[in-house]
Amino acid sequence: MAGELILIVEDEEMVRLQAEAALKQSGYHTLVAASGREALTQLETGSPDLMLSDIRMSDLDGLQLFSRARN
Repeated sequence: MAGELILIVEDEEMVRLQAEAALKQSGYHTLVAASGREALTQLETGSPDLMLSDIRMSDLDGLQLFSRARN
């Protein structure tokens, strides 16, 4: 259902921008983070309905991010 808030976590700017544009075009609200650490900050200030994350990132990979987000 459109209108939900989705956090996009992607370290490659072009991929991040494309994902954000596609989701917004479909009616979703988005938050974006360029790193796992930035995503954790976003999670402290907001409660997205869904988080989409790259698995391979330099500072904190996607699996580590999901583990920390659950805690």
